[in-house]
Amino acid sequence: MHLLSAQAGAIQQEGEAIDLNQRPGAYIFASAADSELAMLAAAADRAGEEQLRLANTLRLSNNLSVDLWLEKTVAHARLVVLRLIGGAAYFQYGVDEITALCANSRIPLAFIPGDANPDPILQSRSTIHPDDWTRLHNLFIAGGPDNADTILNAFELLAAPLPSPLVGEGARRADEGALLTDLTPSPFARFGLWHPTTGITDESGLPAIHQRPHGEPVEPRGRARGGLGATPSSFDKLRMRSAETFIPILFYRAALEGAGTATITALIAELERQNLAPVPLLVSSLKEAPCIRFVQSAFAAFPPAAILNLTGFALGLDSIDAKSNPFSGTDCPVIQLIQSGRPEAQWLADSQGLSSKDLAMFLVMPEVDGRIGGLLVGHKADAVWHDRSQVHLSAYATDPSGNTRAVTLPTNLLLLLI
Repeated sequence: MHLLSAQAGAIQQEGEAIDLNQRPGAYIFASAADSELAMLAAAADRAGEEQLRLANTLRLSNNLSVDLWLEKTVAHARLVVLRLIGGAAYFQYGVDEITALCANSRIPLAFIPGDANPDPILQSRSTIHPDDWTRLHNLFIAGGPDNADTILNAFELLAAPLPSPLVGEGARRADEGALLTDLTPSPFARFGLWHPTTGITDESGLPAIHQRPHGEPVEPRGRARGGLGATPSSFDKLRMRSAETFIPILFYRAALEGAGTATITALIAELERQNLAPVPLLVSSLKEAPCIRFVQSAFAAFPPAAILNLTGFALGLDSIDAKSNPFSGTDCPVIQLIQSGRPEAQWLADSQGLSSKDLAMFLVMPEVDGRIGGLLVGHKADAVWHDRSQVHLSAYATDPSGNTRAVTLPTNLLLLLI
């Protein structure tokens, strides 16, 4: 087995043993979500925090990588927090070894779910107070810059050594009492309309964007669907003022948290160039009831001719009712788009192209829901070294030719309907 040093210019392939080689720090946070790492790195910059260490669990897929990271960095921490998408099973070796290390060294430990659903297994393996676990989870669910600043404050409180000599320096038992009772999440939209010229907006923010250059709006060409009840009056007014065929773009809210909107912005620009009206819809999840209701209302207000979808996984549409199906009010095609988790050069060099994770999330599972396309519109950009938190930060870079293909497909579908 060979060992690689983590490089700022590339994302390591799956399974390779790499050495993160981070300086020790008081607070350890690891996640597979680049957007979360970027969000907390920005919070550390604002606070001038030098003790935060961030790590991407995708770079720790090899057991030797985990061992080196624990020895060089985690063993010297005063608090360890991991946010795990999919639960402990997706990082089992790391979870087991971190649990043992923190127990032996009496380091406070929190395993937090990667979604909004509480995970009793992760909570049972954590050593912070249950109320603190819940409050920390809620801060991550809320998301956004303000809550990232509060999360750093929470880390500092949770890492404070307990005065009692019965527990030991740096240790804290789950029954000692909650420490985060004064910390509350700040509001940050879990769903909404978004445009690069306005940021997060509501239905009153898009009319000017959807006006024709000469300022004379016309009735849109999108086809209305039934089954959703009355259309909200504010949405209806906007629909009447819009000038083009509506093409919603569904994407995860996390793109805003980690400055990952390059691909979305490029898709919007290409749609507008082709005289179509993009309706960018951010959601934290397509399985949360408020997000589902919002998407259904938006589709009723902006009847889609086609939908561009940047969210992953599948909903199991054949086994859920209409209230749980965000697409239940439309019969237009849902075109699945892909942002590769690899840099473009690595994607080109591999005959398979996509990683097994990307294939599962954006091709195999979405096909279960009847989505079409599987068009590549972005790649992970080369990572940039963030020295303060000792992590390589990555975001998605747009694929110009892929964006053009993604927009041309619904345009051609519309031609067939004329």
